[in-house]
Amino acid sequence: MTVYLDVVWLLNFLIDLLLLILTAHVLRRDVGKLRMLAGAFIASVFIFFLFSPYTAFLYAPVPKFFYSVFIVWTVFGYQRFYAFVQVVFMFYFITFVIGGGMFAFHYFMQGSSTILNTVLSHATPFGDVFSWAFVLIGFPCFWWFSKKRVDAIRVKKIHYDQMVSVEICVGDARIEAKGLIDSGNRLHDPLTQTPVMILQLDSFENEFPDALIRRARNPEAMFDDSETLPEQWQSRIRLIPYRGIGKNRDFLLAFKPDHVKLKQQNEEIVCKKVFVGLNEGTLSSEGGFNAIVHPKMMAANAKAQPAS
Repeated sequence: MTVYLDVVWLLNFLIDLLLLILTAHVLRRDVGKLRMLAGAFIASVFIFFLFSPYTAFLYAPVPKFFYSVFIVWTVFGYQRFYAFVQVVFMFYFITFVIGGGMFAFHYFMQGSSTILNTVLSHATPFGDVFSWAFVLIGFPCFWWFSKKRVDAIRVKKIHYDQMVSVEICVGDARIEAKGLIDSGNRLHDPLTQTPVMILQLDSFENEFPDALIRRARNPEAMFDDSETLPEQWQSRIRLIPYRGIGKNRDFLLAFKPDHVKLKQQNEEIVCKKVFVGLNEGTLSSEGGFNAIVHPKMMAANAKAQPAS
């Protein structure tokens, strides 16, 4: 059997390079191109040891582990022991995830590959076409998919860390919502500088009078006297001017609650100086939250106490 070692080495070099790039991406490490190329080169030349007298020794688990440690040190350097160990295990984790995914997919497609290998096994002197196509196309696809999944998990984790339980108290009514703390939210009442949180109207239609809902969906009808608001709501209503992205200045119907309780882990924050704006649109396409909390509500404007 003829083995084209230069082609095999090039394929390993490209795969190792992609694995190191993905490791750096997951760990948010800024790594220079030369270090990345050097690490991929060191990782890829390991294939040559298959044809040396030291194959049995170097392909044992312990020597392979220390070789991978040397690769990680070349690319990421060494700062602290814990950080270095984290990089090593992340490199292994990504390698196992992508390699395991390709291995499983290969066996899933085994019936098709057997047929194609029979047809195409003599099409090239470098081996059967299907196996090479599987590696050259399948690996980048699994790499891209893994990168997207990591990014999605990271975004969800950020959202989870910023989620709070919201309880809005208006008289005897209690409205419970799932809120996202939006650090970019700067909406406030221009007269009193009171922060404004946003509540998704569609999720709480049964909690408000019909007259209030109609005004929230059409703030221009705020001064329509054809339908009177209940007395307890008349003194609470405000129109908050705001400007959305790509839109002209608009108005948001908001009301003044008695107070708003925010619960996060073991802390409960009671906020009395706040307006609640009623938004007709959907705040989260995945249904992860139905309220947007103003960041000032978590700070000087609020009073914190242990959660009950």
